[in-house]
Amino acid sequence: MLTIITSPKGGSGVSVCAAAIAGAANAVLVDLDGDQPALLGTSPDATSTTVAQWMAPTPPPKVAEPGTLITRGDSNLDPGDADGWTRCARRLDALAMPVVVDAGCSTVPTALTGIPHQIFTVLRPCYLALHRWYRQGHHCTGVIVVDEPGRALGVDDVVRCVGAPLVAHVRWDPAIARAVDAGLLGVRRPATLAVLDALATRAL
Repeated sequence: MLTIITSPKGGSGVSVCAAAIAGAANAVLVDLDGDQPALLGTSPDATSTTVAQWMAPTPPPKVAEPGTLITRGDSNLDPGDADGWTRCARRLDALAMPVVVDAGCSTVPTALTGIPHQIFTVLRPCYLALHRWYRQGHHCTGVIVVDEPGRALGVDDVVRCVGAPLVAHVRWDPAIARAVDAGLLGVRRPATLAVLDALATRAL
């Protein structure tokens, strides 16, 4: 099962949620946004594979294992490369393990939604984010709301506007920002993110 994490607006918490779900599920994590190595405190090396390698006509040089990070790499990923994305989707679909895709706020390649998948959209109770949701014509399987104090809108408002079920409510926690800033999210996971563990089960 492919689990795609996305949002219509940057800074919503997509990469954090994707990393937390992938870590709990021991899944392959595909980074289309480019922030995962820094967030997890890892450095891509010669043994890392990139999304471009998974899109190439020849198979990627390294077989993915549970917990593998497929990095965005330095290549510009062309959303219009239908053949490349189809190859990538088929290879990911063939893996006998869950796969989580950090799509950031970019358009999800059509080929990735052509295999069994679920899409979770990460939203804060923010009018601008909801406005972009409608304007860009997004859809999702469920919504993850990252709550913040002092917002005029609430969790129920987001769920009603999106029209998809609430699958997780992540409360604002400065410990998450500290873990991200230090590149320690992979080894020092804030307890607040435990609410995403149920989504790890759905990713299996």
